[in-house]
Amino acid sequence: MLIIINITATFMQLSKSLRSATLATLASSTLAQAGDAYSDTGSVEQTVERQPFSLAGIPDAFVDIGKLYKNDENPIIQQFSVHGRINYQTALLNGNDALGQDFRTRFSEVRRARLGTKFKFLNYFNLKFTANLADDDRATGGELDWGYDSIDEAYIGFDIKKAFGIESFDKLHIIYGVPKFDLGGEANESSKKIVTAERSGISNKVYVNGSRPTGFKLNAIKGDWDFVLGLYSTEENPEFDAKWDQGLAYQGTAGYQVNNELKVVADFLYNDSDVDEENQWDYQWAASLRADYTAARWGVSTEIIAGDNGDERHGNIDTARQGHFWAAVVTPYYFLIEDKLQASFQYQYAGSSQGEGIQTTSRYLARDQGAGIDVNDGLGDEHHSFYLGLNYLISGHNAKILTGIQYDDLKTPTGTITGTTLWFAYRTFF
Repeated sequence: MLIIINITATFMQLSKSLRSATLATLASSTLAQAGDAYSDTGSVEQTVERQPFSLAGIPDAFVDIGKLYKNDENPIIQQFSVHGRINYQTALLNGNDALGQDFRTRFSEVRRARLGTKFKFLNYFNLKFTANLADDDRATGGELDWGYDSIDEAYIGFDIKKAFGIESFDKLHIIYGVPKFDLGGEANESSKKIVTAERSGISNKVYVNGSRPTGFKLNAIKGDWDFVLGLYSTEENPEFDAKWDQGLAYQGTAGYQVNNELKVVADFLYNDSDVDEENQWDYQWAASLRADYTAARWGVSTEIIAGDNGDERHGNIDTARQGHFWAAVVTPYYFLIEDKLQASFQYQYAGSSQGEGIQTTSRYLARDQGAGIDVNDGLGDEHHSFYLGLNYLISGHNAKILTGIQYDDLKTPTGTITGTTLWFAYRTFF
């Protein structure tokens, strides 16, 4: 609990300083009354439903502290906000390696620490910049370093519908820069709202562990349909200056809102790279088909995924890591106490045509477990994963505690690896 209080206090102090400085800058020309919550027009994320705080010692203002300014009548700056998040987690892993040896490892890390800003300006434009502020390598023998580490997201957007008065779409918006790439249901859901401590292994594979490619994304909504078209450079460079002559990746997404409870979505990405050493995607193509059902106190997401690992052009020189892969994931949840205490479950099956065509999630079974322990970097051809969790929402998804137990069974060319992971995570954002 002391860790939770210290993390929250540090984040609050940092965001308060940023808020004061920003308000002073805006006051001379554009300061006006604050408005209601608004969504980022460069993203298809849904606006998070705000819940009042009830935990003593955490101020009610935490939920809205980042929303600094809104005035649609101002011709220069219409909206301005700051945002941030910090995720801390610890895990205890008990496993059995490919040689039948038992091992036991404990991990503790600052999973995410981010701070950023959003603008809407000149009526048709928006800008988002978010930086990663922690690099925690303690789990691999390094250190925890605070300060600027890398860009998380950085892009500028343009509201095509509003600028040109296009009435045939409910939304038509394009962005360019370094946006979040998402393929599949777990990747499309923000880490702020996922109901498991980590995304599944297959999600991390097609999501490329949170890839941030340089490129364009076009978002469109028409009635119950929504679409995303993406064009990206395949060069692995998150600092906004990737080259466009080393290959392209093409993304397409189509979603349909069947009714108030059910939505179905199809995703596809094709990687047309011809330079292996700087390829952001380690597969040639991947496709996902999912259905999300949400009721009053429960919901379930089901998804099937398939793809091709490609060859040397996609970084897979070893033939054992080539070939096709496939998977199915089901993730139900239920609120034992409405909006407060949530039970979650996830089952994932993944397989491949070659001996090392799939991988477990990088946290934590796939990591080096010490001298003499063989986990084959979490690579294999058949993976079963079971997760059971209990989450307490202190203030909706703005502050919550996740606990869980996960069991993994991975078949590798040299033997079967199993692991049981106990999870504790604290997440907060504003």
